[in-house]
Amino acid sequence: MINLSYELVDTLKELNLPSNYILISLDVTSLFTNIPKQLIINLITKYWKKICEFTNIPQTTFIEIINVCFDTSYFVFHGIFYQQLDGTAMGNPCSPVLANLVMEELIHTIIQSLDFEVPLIKLYVDDTILAIPADKVEHVLNRFNSYHQKIQFTIEYENSSSSIPFLDICLTRTNEGKVLFNWYEKPISSGRLLNFYSYHPFSQKYSIMCSLKNKIIRLSSPQFLQENISRFKEKLKLNDYPEYFCNLVAAEILRAK
Repeated sequence: MINLSYELVDTLKELNLPSNYILISLDVTSLFTNIPKQLIINLITKYWKKICEFTNIPQTTFIEIINVCFDTSYFVFHGIFYQQLDGTAMGNPCSPVLANLVMEELIHTIIQSLDFEVPLIKLYVDDTILAIPADKVEHVLNRFNSYHQKIQFTIEYENSSSSIPFLDICLTRTNEGKVLFNWYEKPISSGRLLNFYSYHPFSQKYSIMCSLKNKIIRLSSPQFLQENISRFKEKLKLNDYPEYFCNLVAAEILRAK
């Protein structure tokens, strides 16, 4: 499991894929609202010796709390109260934790059962990126979808350029087995940031520029540097940042690289 895109980049730098391997991305359909309560209880029982190191709550009480989390989710629609029957509630603080527990167990179980190496597999909540043999894609998808009937995956393949997006990175597989990475934004991105003339402290605006700068430096292979500096300048100009500020930060990017 990864918490930040930067962790994935560190792995990609050292990765060498066999010639018959491709990249795919798997996404769970509505994970939080499809987390099976009994599966969670079974996993808590299975791993209680590890869990109890982080809490002084007795196991029986802990499971009772889990039952409350699952059985007392309500919402209002058009003035009518409804009870959520399946999964955990969106916005419930425990939902991401329980989702991670299920996903880590699912991935561990499936990877252990495969008869080929998986040199890359990274999980972020309900999204998984992995490298597998091209002729094993359907087999892998079926294995993931057979883990539990409530947890179903959709798949995204590489495009014609052997590229695939994951989080805010675009991964590109080369003929030599390397994986290049580039700062990625979804096509629906508006490009809007905090406008330079908005009534906010300058420190916040400078922080935005630094955040973009760090993405370009840390989430991009050297091949994409000039392209991303141009994207960086265009994005800032769209939000009325002075050109001299754009050039100043662009120079910092070049020095860092």
